[in-house]
Amino acid sequence: MVGIVIFGIFAYVFYDAQLYYYFLLSILCIGFLLAFLRYNLSVRKRVFMEIQAL
Repeated sequence: MVGIVIFGIFAYVFYDAQLYYYFLLSILCIGFLLAFLRYNLSVRKRVFMEIQAL
């Protein structure tokens, strides 16, 4: 969730500086993080936060 906020700040700064390529890249990264946030907030389907090794 911290990464989403940071990329949001980057997107604002890049848009304000008229660096539209980096703005779109920041928006893309927010989209990637939102896609995995669904799995990482789930108790049963954690992707990157394994508590026990198999």
